[in-house]
Parts: sequence; structure tokens; C-alpha cells
Amino acid sequence: MKYLFLLLFSFNVFAESPPANSFKGNVYGYEVAVFVNQIFSGEYGIRSLYFSNGEWQYLAEPSCFTDNMTTAQDVDYCFGLAVNEINEAIEATLKPVSTEPSSGVMRLQWLIENKLKIQSDKLLFAQ
Repeated sequence: MKYLFLLLFSFNVFAESPPANSFKGNVYGYEVAVFVNQIFSGEYGIRSLYFSNGEWQYLAEPSCFTDNMTTAQDVDYCFGLAVNEINEAIEATLKPVSTEPSSGVMRLQWLIENKLKIQSDKLLFAQ
């Protein structure tokens, strides 16, 4: 039982490398890959992984069932839902936590460091 848990745990934490035909791009400084993965007969996942600390990590895998993919509109609808779910996982997992202070002297210092620019020999508050 202990080994089964370790096997399942390692599957969830470390994922395989994405196939060559994956869509890849950078999101919040992480390489992200998206590809079709057959889960069971008649069920496919839109698997997404991200690369961190030298390993591909599981991000999300929304399912699409072949019974529900009989027209282009059906497939597009399923794909749109999958993309939305992957985007939610990206926001929850990869989006950096804001360090923007909301008030006080800390906010003044943050504004100086992040929003003050020089343009045409004048200071500019870049909002």
C-alpha cells in the first residue's frame, strides 16, 4: 500500500515530458505545454504541464468525451471549457502573488520603485 501511494504521489507531482506535437508557450515565466492525452476509451484529456525546477509538473487535465464530439461546434465547445479550466489552474498555480502594498509609506516606496519614470526630462507617474 505504501508503494502504491508513492507511485500515485509521484504521478501527480512529476509528469512525463510533453510530446513533440504539444503547444508550448511561456506563462508567468514558466514554460507551459498543452496536448491531447487519451485517458480511457472514449475519453480524452487536454493535459497541461509546466516546467519548474528541471521537471515537468502536472497543471490540469480537463476531459472531453468522444460521444460529445460529433460536430465541430461540439469539439470547439469542449475545447473552450478545457482552456478555461487550464487558465484557472494557471492563475491558481503559476501567477505570482502581488507584493503591491495598499497603503502607507510602504506604498509610497513601492510607487517610487515601480511607477516613477522619466520622460522628456520630467518625472512621470506611470499609472
